[in-house]
Parts: sequence; C-alpha cells; structure tokens
Amino acid sequence: MATNTVEIEHANTSGLGPHEGQERWTELLTDYQPDFDCRFEPAWLAGSAVRVRTARFQYVSWRSDGCSYRRTSQHIAKDRAIGACLLVPRSKSVTVIQDDTSVVVRAGQGYPFSMGRPVTISHGRACEVLAMTLDSDTLARRLYEFDGPHTPIDLRTGLGRSVSALLTSLVGESDVLAPHEFDAVADRLTDLFALLQERLVTDAAPGRLVEVARDARTYVRKHLGDRNLSVHHIATALGWSPRQVQLALQHAGTTTNKLIKEERLSTAYARVVAPGGIPSSITDLANELGFATPSAFSTAFRERYGLSPSRLREQSRRVGG
Repeated sequence: MATNTVEIEHANTSGLGPHEGQERWTELLTDYQPDFDCRFEPAWLAGSAVRVRTARFQYVSWRSDGCSYRRTSQHIAKDRAIGACLLVPRSKSVTVIQDDTSVVVRAGQGYPFSMGRPVTISHGRACEVLAMTLDSDTLARRLYEFDGPHTPIDLRTGLGRSVSALLTSLVGESDVLAPHEFDAVADRLTDLFALLQERLVTDAAPGRLVEVARDARTYVRKHLGDRNLSVHHIATALGWSPRQVQLALQHAGTTTNKLIKEERLSTAYARVVAPGGIPSSITDLANELGFATPSAFSTAFRERYGLSPSRLREQSRRVGG
C-alpha cells in the first residue's frame, strides 16, 4: 500500500442485527488484519473499531462484546504475514494463547505476539483493545526472529512506561501527523520495544543464557570446518532464535564471529604444537578448520599468537626433538 496521508478509518455495527453485525465485524477483521477466524459469544451485539495506518505501520483500536479471534497454520500459509503485534488492553483483560501458553493481559500491560505462529486472542464484553503492528523489517534487523515473553509487559514502570507513553502519544496525535512523522514515531516505538525485549530475555533467564552460550560453543567446536557457519546455523541446530544466541554470547562477553574465530584458532594452535598430530601442510589445516584461504588463516594465527603456524610448528619440532 502506498499513501501520502495517514489513513484513518472508523467502523461500527450500529443499527445492525446480531447476525448482520457479526458478519460485518468478521469482514472488518479480515480487512484490517491478516486472516483470523472470528467466534462470537452468544450475547455479542455490537462492536466499533478505528484503524490508523501508513504504508509501513498501522494500529487498530476496537471495543466490542465478547469475541475470540483464532489464527491457524492454514491462515499463516495463506497470507504469509509473519510480523509482530503489540497487544494493549485499554480496559478489562485479554487472554492470549500461543505456543501452548495461555497469558492473561490486563489494562496497564502489553503483550507482543507473532503473526507467524498460531495464536488465539479472546476477551469478554465491553473490552477495549489496541493492537499495534510492528514493522517487520525494522524488527527483523533488531531481533532477527520474534520470540515474545511468557508474561505480560508492565507498561506502568521503567522502559515499559516509555513504550506506553510513546504509544499513547502516537494514538492521540495520529490525526495531525504527516505520514513520515507517524512512521518516525512508530520506528522509535519499535526500537524501544526491541530494547525492552532484549532486557526481558536477559533479566528473566540468565541461567538460560549461560546454557545457550555453552551449547553454541559446543556446536561451533563440532562444526569448525563449515565455512558457512553462522548464528543462523547455530540457532537452527539448537532450536533457539538467532537473537537468543546473540544475547547469550553477548552475556558471555563475545559474539558469534569472535567465538567461531577463537575456537578455530585455539584448535589450530593445539594441532600445530601437538606431537605427532601436525597435519601434512598448513593449507590442509586451514581447509579443515573452515578458513577462507591459507593466507587468511596464517594472518589470523599470527595476530593471535605472534607467530605464523609454520614458524610455531618449526619451534615445536625443535623443542620436541
């Protein structure tokens, strides 16, 4: 969608009977958001909604009687929408079920969830909810793969309060903002959200980060010869998200590239000085440990240990002899 203005749309089911109102509400839902199934409580009568959007961002605020929205794997395969959404109840509470985890989110809290995994969202009568769709490209650059928390975010204190204040400002000023201004605020909101996610992961599970870092190091040691070894390979093999691996290694004082390089060089050092374990050539060792070229291997080795592999091998042989 391309637009030169911030689009604001209002809709409601006023004046419609229950059956017609439910049909209209379902049409609105599938128009405003990626595909969902909509299930209404027996007493459902009415709903109203506002959608505000630019070419990159949108939020939907709605108030309705009891309803349940379910996004299945079939919906995901159909529309391919995999972005993230920040759900903020503005009154009462909303229940979110994703990855077999059920979370009750109350007013004053927020809950981020992925559109790329099945999810069910439900609430009771006269509940008011705001859903902010986060720019998937921006989020991907910050988090690589969205992996939400299993507890709601408190939007009344700390960084969460800053997220809430910025979101409130965006909603309150939408009708006077130019599209580029709206996007700038939404970008900042995404940055704060990503920062909050990083802090939640780090603070909530330091032991888990230690475990991820340990497993990542073990995996690297077993796959040193893979020249394409990267954080994505490590994460996929271990069942973590790339961002979790990065945070875990950061917690351990390193990065993926530094870890891979250090493990390759330390293994090379051990092989060069080991009696009887020296390879027939430095080129063979460089290839075996995944270095791009023998020259790159020798340069990195010399920077790390002060001697070239060949020179260290000669010294080790003289000492051993």
